[in-house]
Amino acid sequence: MAGIDVGEDSLKYAVAEIYSGTVQYLCSLEILPERKEKDQIIGFERLNQKLAELIKTCQKEYHDFKHLVNTAVQGEEIISRYIELPPLTNEELEVAVPSIAIKYIPFPLEQITLSYIPVPQITSGKSKSAVFFVAAKKKITEEIKALFEKCGLQINKTEIPELALVREFYKNHKMPPRQFFALIHIGFKFTHTYAFQMSDQSSWKEAEQYKLNYDAIKREVSIEPFLMQWLDEVKKSFDFFSKQFPEKNQNIKMILLSGGTANLKNLDKCISEYLKIPVIIDTWNQIKPGNLKLSKLENNIYKIAIGLTLKNNY
Repeated sequence: MAGIDVGEDSLKYAVAEIYSGTVQYLCSLEILPERKEKDQIIGFERLNQKLAELIKTCQKEYHDFKHLVNTAVQGEEIISRYIELPPLTNEELEVAVPSIAIKYIPFPLEQITLSYIPVPQITSGKSKSAVFFVAAKKKITEEIKALFEKCGLQINKTEIPELALVREFYKNHKMPPRQFFALIHIGFKFTHTYAFQMSDQSSWKEAEQYKLNYDAIKREVSIEPFLMQWLDEVKKSFDFFSKQFPEKNQNIKMILLSGGTANLKNLDKCISEYLKIPVIIDTWNQIKPGNLKLSKLENNIYKIAIGLTLKNNY
């Protein structure tokens, strides 16, 4: 089974052995190399062209190319949430989850695809039925299906990046039980928001290079306001977690960073100082790169694609 991460900036194809976690093949392709601004629209035809290019490269380099793939959808029209309900049977959950979930979904129920999975209960005390639900506009899932089918691919499962990241994390790390670890995956939306706005005179490539050379601990007028704004948003996420599950807040032992911008110099130290929680840049531990020679940056950018390929037929 292969995993394809369709990001805003690049396409990533990954194949890994599910049980051993050994990575067998990786390939990526930038979608819009000539990009001039962060909100530049990528049309269906352009995405189709780039996906076809990626597939052609993969077929040439990897003899056991997989046409059956798992992928993920993301965006403002994807809603996900953890909820707890009174103890219910599976049949009762089928009725109860949609009626509760609709309170958090700003779209008509007939326009979405809603799915959920039972998960372990987070809160202490009385036993409850805990579920994690995902709601996506049908238009999004239909578009991604059409894109893949046009390129000769068959989708096995479509999910959200968060599930792929958590799956990769559990396969990759052996952490102490009953403790919380935070994952922060810094992808296209974050990196290009502050890199582009820091200087209207910079080209896109210059902004990217500036970002990689920037030291997060050093104070610099042009970029610090955007970094602080992002840190505030991260803190709000932790504050929300604290309010929802106050008895669990002290169990957050560590934050792990992934994504291309996770390697920004001293970003881990900057976040740690701001949130008063240890922060490390995530890399592969239990997951092995096989015969592939990868840089630290490449370990980070393939996290979602690896999580997708680790998902079996369930």
